Amino acid sequence: MAAAMLMAYSSLAKAHPARSAKAAAIPACCSSSGSDPPTLHAVQNDRPVICSRGGFRLTFAVVAVCLGKTADEAAMTTSRLPGFHNLKRDDRLTRVAAETDLTPDQVAYLRDQAMAGGALAENLSENVIGVMALPLSVATNLIVDGRDVLVPMVTEESSVVAAVCNGARACRTTGGVTSDADAPRMIAQIQLTNVPDLTEAHMKILSKKDEISGLCDACDPMLVHLGGGFRDIDVRLVGDF
Repeated sequence: MAAAMLMAYSSLAKAHPARSAKAAAIPACCSSSGSDPPTLHAVQNDRPVICSRGGFRLTFAVVAVCLGKTADEAAMTTSRLPGFHNLKRDDRLTRVAAETDLTPDQVAYLRDQAMAGGALAENLSENVIGVMALPLSVATNLIVDGRDVLVPMVTEESSVVAAVCNGARACRTTGGVTSDADAPRMIAQIQLTNVPDLTEAHMKILSKKDEISGLCDACDPMLVHLGGGFRDIDVRLVGDF
């Protein structure tokens, strides 16, 4: 159940390259060791939006965070939508539009097309001959960091969205879920084989930490300029295998 709930966040995380995170402190009925955060939006004109890696804004993305509303407006809305799954598709879209600030054009896009068209698809990949669509659903009942949110999910697997909604509904009584973001870091590994003395090699590597740091940072000065670069080194003795 918890894994299904957190999948909703993972489906959006790739849209925001500047952050990676994990969910934590899931109250009562849910727990997890990690996933991406629900707060995956940029703010434009006081409205949260989702941005893709290519820089264009997905038309349906304003549904994603805090019901597409400002903090003041969000207090007047709810992600608790009883009977939502029983509505017809068009009625579901109407209900989502009523709880968000989707524009008429965005509603029309979702109603009539709901998929990337030919011109956009040509710019997304090579040798394009068509577009394959997947169902776009909305997970209801979620409270994240004390705020009601509607989370768009794209999946072809049955029962996943239902599991998210049911798990989120169970968690509402304990305040929903909370999020925690890790720093955007990556780990690189180098494996050394046929090392005669593992302990000696361990000590030598650690003694050269400053030199290794300089070599790493010299590889990408722009990364260092933007606040990144070498952070630390860890040596693990694996032994024979």
